Amino acid sequence: MSKRSDLLIDVLSKNPDIENVMLRLKVIISDIPNSENIQNWLNNELTGYPNGEELPKYRHLHGYIYGNFVVNYNTQYTHSLVPLKITTLEKDIIESLEDLKISDSISVIVSTMANNEKIGVPVPTELLYSISSEKLQLSSAVSEVDASRLNEIISEIKNKLIEIIQKLENQFSVESINKLDVKDEIKENVKEIKKLNINIEKIIFGDSIKIGDNNTIKKSKLGFLKKIIK
Repeated sequence: MSKRSDLLIDVLSKNPDIENVMLRLKVIISDIPNSENIQNWLNNELTGYPNGEELPKYRHLHGYIYGNFVVNYNTQYTHSLVPLKITTLEKDIIESLEDLKISDSISVIVSTMANNEKIGVPVPTELLYSISSEKLQLSSAVSEVDASRLNEIISEIKNKLIEIIQKLENQFSVESINKLDVKDEIKENVKEIKKLNINIEKIIFGDSIKIGDNNTIKKSKLGFLKKIIK
């Protein structure tokens, strides 16, 4: 009998189906008491983060601002890197513009990568006017990255899944994990389950979550994926 669960073997395969692994993991986690935070994370990764939810750090990518603009009322540029340094924008505003928030589901991210589509978020029109000056007249702009950068998100999630599954293997039998049914073993190890929840939450959220306070993860507005049509 294998000493490793099917879940771990699948996530370590050459081309893992991350969505399928997470769906099966969701079934197991749903049987574990007080695992709401873990279930919420799985749901958000599977269906996409709704507006009002805070994005994990790994879902923030550094984008580059491309746009259509004129420099000194003379030279015209089309879909070129915007020289934000010659604007009066403060550093924190520039960093905010370059912060590309990816809130889409795992399936959308994988599909976007497969199609090698560029992704980005348009700079709001009202902000274009505040950026424009005598040196730079900006008509449109978008913060964008290549689809290959999405692999950073997939890799981070994959690493978390490996660690989570290893924690489950330390707590439950491989047979129970493969059957996606650990309820009987939970009844036998009630005290250990609380520790298991804490360890899994630390894997997912790091030190950003306080354990034991019936806590809810702090939320904030998220971004979204968009195809860029040139």
